[in-house]
Amino acid sequence: ISGLNPLHYYFGDQDIAGGGDRFASVVFHGSGGARIACTELVPSTTVLAEYEASIDVGSAASSGSFKMVLEYPDDSETFPLLQRYDFNFTLAGDFGAGLKYHLHTEWDGASCSATLGHFDPTFKCGPASNNANSATCQNAPTYSCTENTPQNCEIGDISGKFGNLVGVYDAISDSTQFLGKFGGDFNTIKPDQYGTSSSDGSKFASIVFHRSSDGSRVACGELVETFKAADALIEGATAVHGFCEFSAATAHTTSTLAIFVLAIRFWFQ
Repeated sequence: ISGLNPLHYYFGDQDIAGGGDRFASVVFHGSGGARIACTELVPSTTVLAEYEASIDVGSAASSGSFKMVLEYPDDSETFPLLQRYDFNFTLAGDFGAGLKYHLHTEWDGASCSATLGHFDPTFKCGPASNNANSATCQNAPTYSCTENTPQNCEIGDISGKFGNLVGVYDAISDSTQFLGKFGGDFNTIKPDQYGTSSSDGSKFASIVFHRSSDGSRVACGELVETFKAADALIEGATAVHGFCEFSAATAHTTSTLAIFVLAIRFWFQ
């Protein structure tokens, strides 16, 4: 459930005032109203960061967006729990054979060629790495990134780890639509590595889409941080197993948690 109005709530393990002004648990009811599962809600230290790019620059750019969401199990921002991608954009022309796509280290708003190289802070040293001319990359072994060996991939080489984006070509409009979502849990992108400009390659700033046949840059967009919260989830397991999360905008204290509810997400069996 998303797009909720920003309402102000308080979290606590008990309703001290007796006025129903605190929440402490979540209960799931059957269609007849019977309570079939419930759980205590407890503060989590998950870090959530979201970035979105309008795909509006490049020779084939038309309309739409690309979103990347990062989740971490604690505020150290070092070991990601989940990395999700959500995309819905259209390119002019036939790209039914698919697109390669990568995080790049620069953005100037003028052209895809000005986004410099791939985001590669761990020096995996692909041919288009922003570090390709460094001494480390000059002496590195041949780049061998595949979907089966994501540990060998540049952090910014998303298609190398997940495969090319495949769209649907419409001959009448001579355009290709890309629509879908996917995710994984093995990358090490950190929210503190985001930046609008990073000529030294230490931060990611943009997403670039390449024609799969020749690698030419056909569309791109600036990645803009749209949301970030630490200590911002209230979560709990159901009577069987699963989770329920309430995304929030401010961190909790020892006694109360003042939050602005932005989304509710749950999964259980």
